[in-house]
This record gives sequence, structure tokens and C-alpha cells, in this order.
Amino acid sequence: MLLLILSDILLLLAGKGSMVSAEESSVSLAGYNELVCNETVVQPASTIFEVKEVSDIAAAKNACVNIIFVTVDAALDVVYGSEKLCSVSEFLAEAGDHYVPAFKVLDEESLSALINYQKDCGIEDAFIVSEEPEILYSARIKFPLLRGVLDLREQNLCEEEIIKAVNAGFSKIVFLKSESLTVDFVDTLRRRYLTVWAEDGDVTTVSAVKTILTGANGIAADSLQVYSEVYEDFFGKQNSIVRKSFFIGHRGSGATEGGYSVFGPENTLESAKKAYADGADYVEVDVHFTLDKELVIMHDSSLGTMMDATGTVETTSYADLKSYTYKNYDDSYRIPTLRQFIEYFKQTNCMLVIELKDYSKELADAVVALVREYNFENQCVIICFSKPSLGYVYENEPSIGLGALSSEDFRVYEKIYDEKHDIYKNGDFDLSQTLRGLFKSVQNYNCVYNPGYNVVTEEMIQQIQLRGLGVQVWTLRDSSLLEQFMMRGCASLTIDGVAMISDMIRSISANQTEYRTAVGEEAEVKLLGEYYSRSDYEGNKTSAADLTDDANAEPVLISGDAFELTDGNSWKAVKEGTSVAMYRYKMFSTAGQYYIYSQPFTLVAENRSEKGQGCSSVLDIPGLHWVGESLLVVTAVIILIRKRKSQ
Repeated sequence: MLLLILSDILLLLAGKGSMVSAEESSVSLAGYNELVCNETVVQPASTIFEVKEVSDIAAAKNACVNIIFVTVDAALDVVYGSEKLCSVSEFLAEAGDHYVPAFKVLDEESLSALINYQKDCGIEDAFIVSEEPEILYSARIKFPLLRGVLDLREQNLCEEEIIKAVNAGFSKIVFLKSESLTVDFVDTLRRRYLTVWAEDGDVTTVSAVKTILTGANGIAADSLQVYSEVYEDFFGKQNSIVRKSFFIGHRGSGATEGGYSVFGPENTLESAKKAYADGADYVEVDVHFTLDKELVIMHDSSLGTMMDATGTVETTSYADLKSYTYKNYDDSYRIPTLRQFIEYFKQTNCMLVIELKDYSKELADAVVALVREYNFENQCVIICFSKPSLGYVYENEPSIGLGALSSEDFRVYEKIYDEKHDIYKNGDFDLSQTLRGLFKSVQNYNCVYNPGYNVVTEEMIQQIQLRGLGVQVWTLRDSSLLEQFMMRGCASLTIDGVAMISDMIRSISANQTEYRTAVGEEAEVKLLGEYYSRSDYEGNKTSAADLTDDANAEPVLISGDAFELTDGNSWKAVKEGTSVAMYRYKMFSTAGQYYIYSQPFTLVAENRSEKGQGCSSVLDIPGLHWVGESLLVVTAVIILIRKRKSQ
């Protein structure tokens, strides 16, 4: 059924223009209120609460809720199952401005009634939720400021199916059950520019810790008290990072002044390979057409910036370009093609960020065609300063993640009149107006927000991402700036010089997911740290660090009393049973110390003496040891006789 829906939507999109057309919003100015969240975790997940009875609305006010989730029918009633709870008007009056509403609709009739109501009331800062991509698509076209959420909690789809379904709904957010989520699964979706909401159906201490550590961007749970306690008890250290920022190698291993680097010219395959070896999650490249329509990698159109040549990329044939060399480098370097980049990185787990350097439909179509030729849709995203160009990509291949590059400063300040100088000066920062201008700029397109680092504040980043839109910041040119924005929890960071991160610990993990230990003994748990660096200059793979005895490693007991910590921070089994634990690891930066966490692991304490009395082997039965010994002797004699006969 879902595949049929996707097919229908893709056929529908084929007839669209360069921009997916959207009705102009006629709503009045609406407020984007500040959302409150946990203060110790770097960019914590949005807290989502579903209303199942009327009293839930008031109860949510006493909890740290960012998004309140309700189902709305065609009569504009809030319902749960077959039960009517209240009208939408009553719900909004009771909820006030404490949260952002997420309205789930089950059919087109309910959608139309809801959107008309929202436009009449001026409700812009809201989510529209559906289990059907075509309903989301319809909602986003009718009212682009709504942020679409595809509810797939009852579906069991792979990552690629999810990505296609969400993008086909002209949306960026997917709602899944947390039980099936892993860090790798969530990271795959996030790397493709999706936002992940997770529903924790168990709501235990262990399930809460596990759900938080998947890196989900939003978490829905019936018991918000459990999550409040888990954040305080297990993630209460200031600057706890539970969701890593992805790192993007700017033009490869990094562009320096004039485009020169000790690792080779920027935007060359050699530079890109170095960026990948040093730990980049993505490599960013700039794509132009040559005179004969070859897709080549170069930042500036002017050849003289980087090469011993004159003219432009667009007016030069690829055959001539191949003969030119780079300034200040030996003649072994040549301008590469996008095809060469795709062929190399197809063999890796690194993604490409492809920037379109001219804004023609022809270039967008050619890039998409080449990506399709190599089935590379799942390993790239496309960015551009021109939003219509992103529209060309979307209409051609909706599954590719899109990013809207922006150097525009959306910040708005209250104006204060200075009577003495007869001028208006900036007063307090106006968050509501700022967010409204920003979302209005990007919501007409199915893209994330890729701003220059100097036009976004920490508050903006937090509030934008709590609302489900990823912030991908560029370009950070020194380690102190990198660490500063890493502590702000950006979805990704474009950096010059990936070598800056090569010696950093990317993640920590126990060497097993489960340990079985006899009561009275210590579990042999080893803590490993994976560096960002994948290999050295010669290609030798970087080994994991043994952090077991590191003073910055702190074992944390999550649940169970079968194990206790010794003075030496080892896990000792004290009684039969099961415990769940993890590690916290302290790291240091110019922006202050921060903490990363391992995934939880299980410790099982066994009473092995009782197992022996349970007759697990005939040799263990008291009084029958002589039988076992006799059997062994007889077996040995038989083997000896057979050997002699065979000789």
C-alpha cells in the first residue's frame, strides 16, 4: 500500500515546476514562543506528549513539554480513539502558549477543516502529522509553514523506505517506535537530513536511557516524570552530549587562504581522501558544468584562482581542463569530475555534500542523473544558495536530502527610539519574529537550514531544532570555533581542516553487549574509544583506544542490584540477577569540559555452584565421578584399538 502511495506521489511531482508551488499563507502574524528544555544536555530531544484524556492538557503544563500531540477529526474535535475529548478551540485555550501543537489528521476532510481553522486563527508554529505521505504533501502545499511529520509507528520499514516515504510527503520528520531504533539506524536517517521522533512505549529507566542515547531528535512518552528523573540522574553533568554533530570536510580536507593546503589542492580527490581518513562524516564538493557539459569539481568559476590558466570552467572543455595544473603544486594534481568522486566514495561509508554552483535546471538534472546512475541517492545530499535549484532536484528525485545555504541574517530586534540622536537602535532580541522569518524562508522547500555560523545564535539553533528543523552550520576554520558550535548541538558542522578532529574520541563502547559472571567475581568489561581518525597518511587503520582504566571514564549503574562497583571501578557480581550499566567519559575543549556516553550493556550474575548441582553434566552428579572416569578410559581404549587395526 505504501509503495503504491509513493508511486502516485512521484508521478504527481513529475508535473510540477522548478519550485513545488504553495499557496500564499493568509494568516496573521503568529508567535513562535520560546520552548524550555533540559539545561545539562547539549540540544536535548524535544519532549512530546500525546493527549489521551482531557486532564492531560493541564497536566502537561507541570512538565517540561515542548510538543503536545492531538488527533483532530473533520468536526474540529480533539479525539482519542473513538472518544471525543474537547474541541480544538478548547484545547488551544487550555494549552495556551506553553507548547507547539502537533495535529494528527486521518483523512483529507479533517486536514482541510484544520488548515482553514489554522489560517483563520493565525496558527503558524505547528506540526501536521499523518500516516499517509499524500496527506502530508497536500497539507504542506496548502499551508507551507506547517512542519510535516510522517507517523510510521505502526510500520516496519527499512531506512531507505522511510527516507523515500517522508520526503515524498514533502516533510523532514519521521515518528517511529523506539524499541526498534539503534544509534546507527537513527544516524542513517539524520545523515540524510531527516529528524527522528521516537515513542518510548515501555517508559522504564532503562528504556528511557536507551531511547535518549539513540540520538532521536524528539521523544514521546506517557510518563514524563521518568524522563525528568533519568535526565537528572544519568545525564546531569553539564554539557552531556547524547547526539553527536556530524562533521563535513569543506572542499575535502579543508580550504585555506587561496585554496591551498598541505594535503593537496581543495576540491581534489586527494584532499577528499585525506578528509575521509581524518574522520569526516561527509565531504563537501562544488560542482560546475564544463563547456562540453562534464560535471567537474571546482569552487570558483574563474580558473585563475587555483590553476595556471585563464578563463572560466563553463567556457572551457574538459579535455583542456585536464591539461591544466594547480598553482603551487606539482603537476600530479588534475581537476576531478563528480563521477570520479562518486566512484571512490561509493566504496566507503562517507557521504558527499554536493553544492550546485550554477542555478540552472540543467545542472540540477545532470547531477541527479549521475547520482542515479550509481545508485548513490543514499550516500549524498545536495545544497545550494538558490532554493529554486533545490526545487529542481526535489521534483526529479525527492529522496535526496536538500539543504538551503544561507548567509542571510534573520535576526530581528525590537526598535528603540533614541530621541537625542533621532534614530532607532536595536533593543531586545525578538525570537518570535526571527523564527517566523526563518521558517517562512525555508518551509516552501523540502530542505534543512544551512546558515553561516555568524548569523545564528545559540538560542536560535536550539529553538529551530526543537521544532524539528536541522541546523547545518558552515564554515568553521579553527578548533575553538568548532568546539563552540559542537557544544551548541548543531546537526552538522562544516569545517576547514578535518585534521582538527582526527585525535578526538568519536564514541565509546563496551567491548561486549552482555557479560556473564559468577557471583563473587568481577566482570571483565573493557571500555574502548573510537577516534575520528580512520587511518594515517600511509593508510594504516587507526586502532581503538583502551579507556578501561582511564581516569576520565566513569562507570554508571542504570538498573539492578546484582552488581556493585569496586574501589577500582570494576563491576563485581554480588548476587544472582541482572544489572544494566553504561560508561560516561569526560572530555575537554576550549569551550569547557563535556561528556559522552556508551550504549548500555547488560551484566548477568550467575550462581554457578547451583548450576553444578542441577546436573548439567553426568560428571557433575555427586557420587558418580567414577562413572565418568571409567567412560573416559573405555573411550580411550576403543580409539587406540581402532588406530592399530587401521595400521
